[in-house]
Amino acid sequence: AASDIVMEFAPNEDREHQLSMLRVELDMADGPVSLEKGIGWATPHQWQAFHDTLLAYGGISRAIDVNTAFTDKILQGVYRNGQLVWP
Repeated sequence: AASDIVMEFAPNEDREHQLSMLRVELDMADGPVSLEKGIGWATPHQWQAFHDTLLAYGGISRAIDVNTAFTDKILQGVYRNGQLVWP
C-alpha cells in the first residue's frame, strides 16, 4: 500500500526500488535492533544495507565508507539505561 501511494505521486519512480528502500527502512525502524534498544537504533550492518540499496538504484553516485557517516552518538545521549529520555 505504501508503494502504491508513492507511485501515485511519483509515477516515474521504479516500484521495485521503492519497495527495496521501504524494506530496509522498515527493518531499521521496527526491526529486532529497535525492539531491543529502542526507536532510532540501527547497526552498522543495517546502514551498510541502506547504503548498498541507495548505490544500486542511483540514490548516491558512489560508494562511501559507511563507518564515516554512521554514528549512534546522538542516540547514546537521549537514552539512559535503555529508556528514551524525553523532555
